[in-house]
Amino acid sequence: MSGVALTVGLAVPGLAKAAAPAATTGGAAPVTPTTAVLHGTVDPNGHPTTYFFQFGANTLYGSNSGTQNAGSGQSPASITAGIGGLVPNTLYHYRIVAQYPGGLVKGKDRTVRTRKQPLALSLAAVPNPVPFGSPVMLSGALAGTGNGNRTVVLQANPFPYTQGFQLAANPQVTNAQGGFTFPILSLGMTTQFRVFLQASPSVAAPVLTVGVGFRMGASANHTHVRRGAKVNFTGTLKPALSGVQVVIQRRRHGRWTTVGRTLSRHRGGAASAKFSKRVRITRGGFYRVEARTSGGNYVTSDSGMISIHAR
Repeated sequence: MSGVALTVGLAVPGLAKAAAPAATTGGAAPVTPTTAVLHGTVDPNGHPTTYFFQFGANTLYGSNSGTQNAGSGQSPASITAGIGGLVPNTLYHYRIVAQYPGGLVKGKDRTVRTRKQPLALSLAAVPNPVPFGSPVMLSGALAGTGNGNRTVVLQANPFPYTQGFQLAANPQVTNAQGGFTFPILSLGMTTQFRVFLQASPSVAAPVLTVGVGFRMGASANHTHVRRGAKVNFTGTLKPALSGVQVVIQRRRHGRWTTVGRTLSRHRGGAASAKFSKRVRITRGGFYRVEARTSGGNYVTSDSGMISIHAR
Protein backbone atom coordinates (compact mmCIF):
# COMPACT_ATOMS: atom_id res chain seq x y z
CA MET A 1 0.00 0.00 0.00
CA SER A 2 2.86 2.35 0.77
CA GLY A 3 4.23 1.86 -2.79
CA VAL A 4 0.90 2.88 -4.25
CA ALA A 5 0.77 6.03 -2.16
CA LEU A 6 4.28 6.99 -3.27
CA THR A 7 3.36 6.58 -6.95
CA VAL A 8 0.27 8.84 -6.65
CA GLY A 9 2.30 11.62 -5.03
CA LEU A 10 4.88 11.88 -7.84
CA ALA A 11 4.70 14.77 -10.35
CA VAL A 12 4.44 13.48 -13.90
CA PRO A 13 6.25 15.66 -16.51
CA GLY A 14 3.91 17.24 -19.15
CA LEU A 15 0.83 17.04 -16.95
CA ALA A 16 1.59 20.12 -14.80
CA LYS A 17 -1.12 22.79 -14.97
CA ALA A 18 -0.20 25.60 -17.43
CA ALA A 19 0.17 29.12 -15.97
CA ALA A 20 -2.67 31.56 -16.51
CA PRO A 21 -2.30 34.21 -19.21
CA ALA A 22 -0.48 37.42 -18.30
CA ALA A 23 -1.91 40.88 -19.07
CA THR A 24 0.06 44.12 -18.78
CA THR A 25 -1.57 47.54 -19.23
CA GLY A 26 0.53 49.84 -21.41
CA GLY A 27 0.44 53.53 -22.30
CA ALA A 28 -1.99 55.51 -24.43
CA ALA A 29 -1.05 57.16 -27.73
CA PRO A 30 -2.10 58.92 -29.79
CA VAL A 31 -4.61 60.86 -27.70
CA THR A 32 -7.05 63.47 -29.07
CA PRO A 33 -9.81 65.47 -27.35
CA THR A 34 -12.30 62.63 -27.92
CA THR A 35 -10.30 59.48 -28.73
CA ALA A 36 -7.33 57.44 -27.50
CA VAL A 37 -5.43 54.35 -28.58
CA LEU A 38 -4.68 52.07 -25.61
CA HIS A 39 -1.68 49.74 -25.60
CA GLY A 40 -0.74 46.62 -23.65
CA THR A 41 0.68 43.11 -23.85
CA VAL A 42 -0.99 39.73 -23.46
CA ASP A 43 0.81 36.39 -23.02
CA PRO A 44 -1.76 33.59 -23.53
CA ASN A 45 0.64 30.99 -22.06
CA GLY A 46 -0.88 28.41 -24.39
CA HIS A 47 -4.52 29.18 -23.56
CA PRO A 48 -7.03 30.41 -26.17
CA THR A 49 -7.27 34.01 -25.02
CA THR A 50 -9.18 37.16 -25.89
CA TYR A 51 -8.74 40.65 -24.48
CA PHE A 52 -10.50 43.99 -24.07
CA PHE A 53 -9.88 47.26 -22.26
CA GLN A 54 -12.04 48.67 -19.50
CA PHE A 55 -12.18 52.46 -19.20
CA GLY A 56 -14.13 55.17 -17.40
CA ALA A 57 -14.00 58.20 -15.13
CA ASN A 58 -12.85 56.12 -12.14
CA THR A 59 -11.77 52.58 -11.25
CA LEU A 60 -15.34 51.36 -11.61
CA TYR A 61 -14.69 51.89 -15.34
CA GLY A 62 -18.13 51.31 -16.86
CA SER A 63 -17.17 50.97 -20.53
CA ASN A 64 -15.36 48.29 -22.51
CA SER A 65 -13.57 48.33 -25.82
CA GLY A 66 -14.45 45.64 -28.33
CA THR A 67 -13.21 42.11 -27.57
CA GLN A 68 -10.29 40.93 -29.74
CA ASN A 69 -8.41 37.67 -30.13
CA ALA A 70 -4.95 37.28 -28.58
CA GLY A 71 -4.43 33.71 -29.85
CA SER A 72 -2.98 30.87 -27.79
CA GLY A 73 0.75 31.40 -28.13
CA GLN A 74 3.49 31.01 -25.57
CA SER A 75 4.98 34.51 -25.67
CA PRO A 76 3.83 38.09 -24.99
CA ALA A 77 2.14 39.91 -27.86
CA SER A 78 1.68 43.68 -28.15
CA ILE A 79 -1.94 44.70 -28.60
CA THR A 80 -3.90 47.93 -29.05
CA ALA A 81 -7.50 49.12 -28.99
CA GLY A 82 -9.01 52.44 -29.98
CA ILE A 83 -11.70 54.06 -27.84
CA GLY A 84 -13.89 57.06 -28.69
CA GLY A 85 -16.71 59.26 -27.45
CA LEU A 86 -14.48 60.75 -24.76
CA VAL A 87 -14.85 64.18 -23.18
CA PRO A 88 -12.05 66.68 -23.91
CA ASN A 89 -9.58 67.55 -21.12
CA THR A 90 -10.84 64.72 -18.89
CA LEU A 91 -8.91 62.14 -16.86
CA TYR A 92 -9.82 58.50 -17.68
CA HIS A 93 -8.85 55.27 -15.91
CA TYR A 94 -8.23 52.16 -18.00
CA ARG A 95 -6.80 48.65 -17.81
CA ILE A 96 -6.44 45.61 -20.00
CA VAL A 97 -8.39 42.42 -19.26
CA ALA A 98 -7.45 39.01 -20.68
CA GLN A 99 -10.14 36.32 -20.81
CA TYR A 100 -9.47 32.57 -21.13
CA PRO A 101 -11.40 29.38 -20.24
CA GLY A 102 -10.18 29.63 -16.65
CA GLY A 103 -11.44 33.15 -16.05
CA LEU A 104 -10.23 36.76 -16.27
CA VAL A 105 -6.78 38.24 -15.77
CA LYS A 106 -6.77 41.98 -15.12
CA GLY A 107 -3.89 44.34 -15.76
CA LYS A 108 -2.99 47.27 -13.51
CA ASP A 109 -4.98 50.50 -13.62
CA ARG A 110 -3.50 53.42 -15.57
CA THR A 111 -4.78 56.87 -16.45
CA VAL A 112 -4.82 59.12 -19.49
CA ARG A 113 -6.05 62.70 -19.88
CA THR A 114 -7.70 63.62 -23.17
CA ARG A 115 -6.44 66.69 -25.01
CA LYS A 116 -8.12 70.06 -24.74
CA GLN A 117 -10.60 70.84 -27.51
CA PRO A 118 -9.20 73.78 -29.49
CA LEU A 119 -11.36 76.91 -29.34
CA ALA A 120 -13.34 77.77 -32.47
CA LEU A 121 -15.93 80.49 -33.21
CA SER A 122 -19.02 80.43 -35.41
CA LEU A 123 -21.39 83.27 -36.38
CA ALA A 124 -24.82 83.37 -38.06
CA ALA A 125 -27.49 86.00 -38.75
CA VAL A 126 -31.29 85.83 -38.56
CA PRO A 127 -32.76 86.95 -40.86
CA ASN A 128 -30.32 87.09 -43.75
CA PRO A 129 -30.95 89.00 -45.95
CA VAL A 130 -32.74 91.63 -43.90
CA PRO A 131 -35.07 94.41 -45.18
CA PHE A 132 -33.56 97.89 -45.22
CA GLY A 133 -33.50 99.50 -41.77
CA SER A 134 -34.67 96.36 -39.98
CA PRO A 135 -33.04 94.67 -36.99
CA VAL A 136 -30.95 91.54 -37.30
CA MET A 137 -29.77 89.16 -34.60
CA LEU A 138 -26.19 87.94 -34.84
CA SER A 139 -25.56 84.85 -32.75
CA GLY A 140 -22.87 82.26 -32.50
CA ALA A 141 -20.92 79.93 -30.28
CA LEU A 142 -17.43 79.48 -28.97
CA ALA A 143 -16.69 75.75 -29.04
CA GLY A 144 -13.84 74.00 -27.25
CA THR A 145 -12.38 73.55 -23.81
CA GLY A 146 -12.93 76.59 -21.57
CA ASN A 147 -15.53 78.17 -23.86
CA GLY A 148 -17.70 79.64 -21.09
CA ASN A 149 -17.34 83.15 -19.65
CA ARG A 150 -15.08 84.33 -22.48
CA THR A 151 -15.27 87.79 -24.07
CA VAL A 152 -15.97 88.02 -27.81
CA VAL A 153 -15.77 91.15 -29.95
CA LEU A 154 -17.94 92.05 -32.98
CA GLN A 155 -16.68 94.18 -35.87
CA ALA A 156 -18.42 95.40 -39.04
CA ASN A 157 -17.28 96.48 -42.50
CA PRO A 158 -20.07 97.91 -44.74
CA PHE A 159 -20.11 97.75 -48.52
CA PRO A 160 -17.89 98.44 -50.51
CA TYR A 161 -15.74 96.97 -47.71
CA THR A 162 -12.97 99.56 -48.08
CA GLN A 163 -13.15 101.22 -44.65
CA GLY A 164 -11.98 98.11 -42.82
CA PHE A 165 -13.52 96.38 -39.82
CA GLN A 166 -14.61 98.61 -36.95
CA LEU A 167 -16.15 97.87 -33.54
CA ALA A 168 -19.89 97.32 -34.10
CA ALA A 169 -21.24 96.62 -30.59
CA ASN A 170 -20.19 96.25 -26.99
CA PRO A 171 -18.18 93.05 -26.36
CA GLN A 172 -20.24 90.13 -25.10
CA VAL A 173 -19.39 87.34 -22.63
CA THR A 174 -20.20 83.76 -23.63
CA ASN A 175 -22.59 81.75 -21.49
CA ALA A 176 -21.72 78.41 -19.89
CA GLN A 177 -22.26 76.64 -23.22
CA GLY A 178 -20.18 79.17 -25.16
CA GLY A 179 -23.17 80.93 -26.77
CA PHE A 180 -23.45 84.67 -27.41
CA THR A 181 -25.70 87.16 -29.25
CA PHE A 182 -25.28 90.63 -30.72
CA PRO A 183 -28.58 92.41 -31.53
CA ILE A 184 -28.21 94.93 -34.37
CA LEU A 185 -31.14 97.37 -34.16
CA SER A 186 -31.02 98.63 -37.74
CA LEU A 187 -28.99 97.67 -40.78
CA GLY A 188 -28.93 100.06 -43.72
CA MET A 189 -26.50 98.44 -46.14
CA THR A 190 -25.04 95.02 -46.95
CA THR A 191 -22.30 94.53 -44.36
CA GLN A 192 -19.56 92.10 -43.45
CA PHE A 193 -19.30 91.02 -39.81
CA ARG A 194 -16.67 89.13 -37.90
CA VAL A 195 -16.20 88.03 -34.28
CA PHE A 196 -13.04 87.09 -32.45
CA LEU A 197 -11.94 86.14 -28.97
CA GLN A 198 -10.73 89.24 -27.15
CA ALA A 199 -7.95 87.39 -25.33
CA SER A 200 -6.87 85.50 -28.47
CA PRO A 201 -7.68 87.46 -31.65
CA SER A 202 -6.44 84.57 -33.79
CA VAL A 203 -9.53 82.64 -32.64
CA ALA A 204 -12.06 84.15 -35.06
CA ALA A 205 -15.16 83.10 -37.00
CA PRO A 206 -15.21 83.25 -40.82
CA VAL A 207 -16.41 86.62 -42.11
CA LEU A 208 -20.23 86.69 -42.40
CA THR A 209 -21.95 88.87 -45.01
CA VAL A 210 -25.46 90.05 -44.13
CA GLY A 211 -27.36 91.21 -47.19
CA VAL A 212 -29.75 94.18 -47.01
CA GLY A 213 -32.69 94.20 -49.41
CA PHE A 214 -35.10 96.98 -50.34
CA ARG A 215 -38.07 97.47 -48.11
CA MET A 216 -40.91 97.24 -50.60
CA GLY A 217 -44.58 98.02 -50.75
CA ALA A 218 -46.43 96.89 -53.88
CA SER A 219 -50.01 96.52 -55.03
CA ALA A 220 -52.11 96.09 -58.17
CA ASN A 221 -54.99 98.47 -58.92
CA HIS A 222 -57.18 95.52 -60.02
CA THR A 223 -57.03 91.88 -58.99
CA HIS A 224 -60.07 90.63 -60.99
CA VAL A 225 -59.86 91.50 -64.70
CA ARG A 226 -60.75 90.27 -68.17
CA ARG A 227 -58.01 88.62 -70.22
CA GLY A 228 -56.06 91.24 -72.14
CA ALA A 229 -56.83 94.05 -69.70
CA LYS A 230 -54.01 96.08 -68.19
CA VAL A 231 -53.21 96.22 -64.48
CA ASN A 232 -51.12 98.96 -62.92
CA PHE A 233 -48.52 97.71 -60.42
CA THR A 234 -47.37 100.51 -58.11
CA GLY A 235 -45.35 100.75 -54.94
CA THR A 236 -42.54 102.26 -52.92
CA LEU A 237 -38.91 101.44 -52.16
CA LYS A 238 -36.63 102.20 -49.24
CA PRO A 239 -33.94 103.42 -49.33
CA ALA A 240 -35.22 106.19 -51.58
CA LEU A 241 -33.07 105.68 -54.68
CA SER A 242 -33.81 106.56 -58.29
CA GLY A 243 -32.89 104.21 -61.10
CA VAL A 244 -33.45 100.92 -59.29
CA GLN A 245 -34.61 98.27 -61.74
CA VAL A 246 -38.12 97.08 -60.89
CA VAL A 247 -39.34 93.87 -62.53
CA ILE A 248 -42.91 92.55 -62.70
CA GLN A 249 -43.03 88.74 -62.80
CA ARG A 250 -45.64 86.01 -63.17
CA ARG A 251 -45.25 82.51 -61.78
CA ARG A 252 -45.54 79.89 -64.49
CA HIS A 253 -44.81 76.16 -64.17
CA GLY A 254 -42.98 76.75 -60.90
CA ARG A 255 -40.74 79.52 -62.28
CA TRP A 256 -40.93 83.31 -62.33
CA THR A 257 -41.20 84.89 -65.79
CA THR A 258 -40.66 88.62 -66.36
CA VAL A 259 -43.68 90.40 -67.89
CA GLY A 260 -42.71 94.04 -67.34
CA ARG A 261 -39.87 96.36 -66.32
CA THR A 262 -39.50 99.92 -65.04
CA LEU A 263 -37.21 102.09 -62.90
CA SER A 264 -37.79 103.63 -59.50
CA ARG A 265 -38.08 107.43 -59.21
CA HIS A 266 -37.23 109.61 -56.21
CA ARG A 267 -38.25 113.24 -55.98
CA GLY A 268 -37.39 115.91 -53.43
CA GLY A 269 -37.18 114.93 -49.83
CA ALA A 270 -39.60 112.01 -50.05
CA ALA A 271 -38.82 109.17 -47.66
CA SER A 272 -39.38 106.54 -50.36
CA ALA A 273 -38.81 106.09 -54.06
CA LYS A 274 -41.81 105.13 -56.20
CA PHE A 275 -42.48 102.93 -59.18
CA SER A 276 -45.40 102.30 -61.52
CA LYS A 277 -45.83 99.85 -64.39
CA ARG A 278 -48.88 98.85 -66.44
CA VAL A 279 -48.88 95.19 -67.49
CA ARG A 280 -51.29 93.44 -69.88
CA ILE A 281 -52.76 90.38 -68.14
CA THR A 282 -53.06 87.47 -70.58
CA ARG A 283 -53.84 84.96 -67.87
CA GLY A 284 -54.40 84.94 -64.14
CA GLY A 285 -52.09 83.61 -61.47
CA PHE A 286 -49.52 84.79 -59.00
CA TYR A 287 -47.50 87.92 -59.70
CA ARG A 288 -44.74 89.71 -57.79
CA VAL A 289 -42.59 92.82 -57.97
CA GLU A 290 -38.81 92.45 -57.66
CA ALA A 291 -36.24 95.24 -57.04
CA ARG A 292 -32.75 94.68 -58.39
CA THR A 293 -29.45 96.57 -58.16
CA SER A 294 -26.23 96.03 -60.06
CA GLY A 295 -24.07 97.10 -57.10
CA GLY A 296 -23.32 95.12 -53.97
CA ASN A 297 -24.73 97.57 -51.46
CA TYR A 298 -28.21 95.97 -51.64
CA VAL A 299 -29.50 92.56 -52.62
CA THR A 300 -32.46 91.65 -54.79
CA SER A 301 -35.75 91.66 -52.90
CA ASP A 302 -39.40 91.13 -53.77
CA SER A 303 -42.83 92.24 -52.67
CA GLY A 304 -44.38 88.88 -52.03
CA MET A 305 -47.09 87.35 -54.22
CA ILE A 306 -50.07 89.22 -55.62
CA SER A 307 -52.94 87.08 -56.90
CA ILE A 308 -54.60 88.24 -60.17
CA HIS A 309 -57.79 86.55 -61.42
CA ALA A 310 -58.47 86.73 -65.16
CA ARG A 311 -61.68 85.54 -66.87
